[in-house]
Amino acid sequence: MKEEAIALIKELWAEQRGAFICTVVGVLFAVLVLLFGFWRVLFVLLCAGVGLWIGRRIDKGGGVWLEDKFHMDRGDFYRMK
Repeated sequence: MKEEAIALIKELWAEQRGAFICTVVGVLFAVLVLLFGFWRVLFVLLCAGVGLWIGRRIDKGGGVWLEDKFHMDRGDFYRMK
């Protein structure tokens, strides 16, 4: 039974990756809403999205506005701990 489930997951991943990922994300979202409530989950997802957006801009070299604001060069972002 376990081997069949793993084979099914591998098949879905290979042939329908987008549908598989969206289904997993949808189920995860539903569980989080049931546990914590819609607005709290939405707030966390919004914060994660903003963090992703800022991180991608920094990685692509588009973080000039951030560098000017904090007077840092790009390497300083990766040395901060």
